[in-house]
Amino acid sequence: MTQTIVIPNAGKESVASVLGGLNTNYPTHLAIGTGVHTASATDTALTTQSGSSIAGTVSVITTTLVNDTLQVIGSFTAGSLTPVTELGLFDAATAGNMYLEATFDAVNLQIGDTLQITTQIQFS
Repeated sequence: MTQTIVIPNAGKESVASVLGGLNTNYPTHLAIGTGVHTASATDTALTTQSGSSIAGTVSVITTTLVNDTLQVIGSFTAGSLTPVTELGLFDAATAGNMYLEATFDAVNLQIGDTLQITTQIQFS
């Protein structure tokens, strides 16, 4: 599977603002889309979002060092035939800052299929 994963510029700015105490919004929402492009540092939204974003389950886990990885997990259920090709991690349900964007070969969902997404950002 071909994939591109990017921490967009807006996500980097948001992390710095959270760490500096200037922003209390952290990434909690996941969205999927059907747009076809390569993720880029200048992206601020998915190309073609499919449906609404969902509030994920947020946790801090250990990958290498204790509590070095932010994890957000969420599930999407397809209401129609959907070729999912992009994923975004945001700090709000709408008009949020995108902390992570991934683009990949299509995952073709049939009506009623459930796609569970696990995003992890490791600080190393």
